[in-house]
Amino acid sequence: MVYRQFKKNDIRFVQGNARFESPNLLLIMDREYRICYQIKAKKVLIATGSKPRNPTNIPFDNEVILDSTRLLGINNVPETMLVLGGGIIGSEYASFFAALGSEVTIIDKREHILPLLDHEIGIHLQTALTNIGLKFLGNKEPEEIKRIDNKAYVKFKDGSEITSDVLLYALGRIANVDGLHIENAGLSLGSHGYIPVNALFQTAVPSIYAIGDVIGGPSLASTSMEQGRLASLHACGEETHYFPSFYPVGIYTIPEISCCGYTETQLRDLGYHYEVGRAYYYEIARGHITGSNVGMFKILFHAETLEILGVHIIGRSATELIHIGQIASGFRAKIDYFIDQIFNYPTYAEGYRVAALNGFNKIKLKKK
Repeated sequence: MVYRQFKKNDIRFVQGNARFESPNLLLIMDREYRICYQIKAKKVLIATGSKPRNPTNIPFDNEVILDSTRLLGINNVPETMLVLGGGIIGSEYASFFAALGSEVTIIDKREHILPLLDHEIGIHLQTALTNIGLKFLGNKEPEEIKRIDNKAYVKFKDGSEITSDVLLYALGRIANVDGLHIENAGLSLGSHGYIPVNALFQTAVPSIYAIGDVIGGPSLASTSMEQGRLASLHACGEETHYFPSFYPVGIYTIPEISCCGYTETQLRDLGYHYEVGRAYYYEIARGHITGSNVGMFKILFHAETLEILGVHIIGRSATELIHIGQIASGFRAKIDYFIDQIFNYPTYAEGYRVAALNGFNKIKLKKK
């Protein structure tokens, strides 16, 4: 598909390993590191992604102590798995292997997994994961990690110990720029291991742009594509705009999660007077038809103006459903917009109407 788009738009595609010789000169080499091309360019865009952060004191191998890349190479489903890190990558892989039958334990220094989520959605996820056998241990930090025979061993700062067949180390990522020789272009990584950019995605060298995971969060394919589009427009002197403040986040745990807009914690911190509308999957006919009753819609809206402030969904098809709320919020729709619309039946999408009625009725009761 991508190759066809290149051809249709007269874009030259070159394969090889690139490295900077100067800000405007790139050398492209083959697998034997023989120079195949020299490319001069007025503008350059770096979109090389990220890679797992691998501290030197962690004895990574390809069998027992793994990062998210090495994990893809194993040829069996382990009986037990320990996941260090309750972020997106750790939570996604943990839920996959738990669903496959592994006894999985996530360990994180924080109290809950995925702290970026609305708190209620995070708790809902932990409950759902517990139901498929996954365990979570919070407020714990590893002190020592090593392989003993064919087991991973971890000692924690609180003195506790744990072993497992496989350990997934999912505590951070850094820019994937090995071999790119960014120093020859006058660039360096920031304190968090990513390439710093301004609001227009320009690096310290204005003619060089960087987008996607190589610059850090939000580290989503969807946001990276939009960053690339905006950077390309600016580099070519076309009209552009700043990257949007609100965008959907999709997390492919089991069940999957998607959200757009404010969380309850953010609204409280900002002093908003808000109300909440909820709809649970067990209230929706489609949930019973598909046998997937685990999930909920959560809509946050202003208690006076009724304007939608945030939409959070956990459950099957959450990443598809979120766009209805995203568009409504983008047009500054009010909660009663969903009440006055007719949704196909039976669909998950009618959860918007159920949640809107739930929240709107709370406002009506308070006025009585």
